[in-house]
Amino acid sequence: MTLIAAMILCHSASSFEPLNLKEIQPVGTVDASRGHLAFQWPSSGFVVRFSGSQLVADLEDSADGAPSPNGGTASNSVEVRVDGGPGKAVVLKPGRNRISLAEGLAEGLHIASVRKRTESHVGVITLFGLDAPGGIKNPPAKGRRLTVYGDSNSCGYGAEAASREIRYSPSTQNSEAAFPAITARALGLELNLIAASGWGVLRGYGGDKFHSVPSVWDRVFIEKPEPLATGQESAAVLVILGDNDFAQGDPGSEFESAYLSFVKQIRKKDPACPILLCTSSFMQGDGLKRKVGEAIDRVIAALGDSRISRFNLPAYQESWGYGADWHISLGGHRKVAEPLIARLEGMRVGRRVGSGA
Repeated sequence: MTLIAAMILCHSASSFEPLNLKEIQPVGTVDASRGHLAFQWPSSGFVVRFSGSQLVADLEDSADGAPSPNGGTASNSVEVRVDGGPGKAVVLKPGRNRISLAEGLAEGLHIASVRKRTESHVGVITLFGLDAPGGIKNPPAKGRRLTVYGDSNSCGYGAEAASREIRYSPSTQNSEAAFPAITARALGLELNLIAASGWGVLRGYGGDKFHSVPSVWDRVFIEKPEPLATGQESAAVLVILGDNDFAQGDPGSEFESAYLSFVKQIRKKDPACPILLCTSSFMQGDGLKRKVGEAIDRVIAALGDSRISRFNLPAYQESWGYGADWHISLGGHRKVAEPLIARLEGMRVGRRVGSGA
């Protein structure tokens, strides 16, 4: 997908009416406690119903927008989908600006989905106001939630890069093109994505225990212990972690203990839904690659919960191509999503409403 620089309109941000949070449907993990909507996790954002040919937003990007050493800028971007159509990427500008999210539409009612493509380390996006010629209307009904705890592949790291030789840049990241987002759209579910590149269950890619998803899984902002995330119960939860824990070798029994503790926390938060503990597309095979699945099997046995099961994502194929730094390509994400969509539909978590593209 081609990135489109945000159209900055000549009107000042102060010309907006105060944001009415009752007119907005938050998506994912957000903070609405201060009269505006702030979000940092990938694929978080909002859905809005409006009338007229254009939708304009008063959005603030906390990123500095400096040139990225690997191309593009260190800026956040959002994906905008109008009336279920194809996504349009909009790169935000540093600070606060009045931005056209959609224009040239037919008169009448429209629904726009606006979701963060970039991950948490890039920065926070804050919505202060919205404007449309015919006004902002009551939001659509909220859908069932699919919660995913994952790492770089879950949040579309480098997915839009042309090859594996290209290094990471925010401009090639797109969580909305990653397999969790494709799966959620295909099944008509709202995605709640808690994922960060290089993070694991016990330790991160470099072997440090600071980059542990269970240490931040319930936060709205990844670096702040408060506020804690709130929201509806999940229709299903996927845990797709372990690759980074084994990146520097076998972490030993601590990995299994940390995994078991994390799943217990998830079950306490979501007491009734099915939980799929997944081995990633890069952890299929022998040696260390088997150990994640073996640990998952022991965790499932220890819990004795019939609603918790293992799911192996399809082993990654060279023919699918690669994104930046050997990550999943755009086409690869679609391949990985297909069996996951089928599994969740078979479990009656959602009903297929499209391809998810």
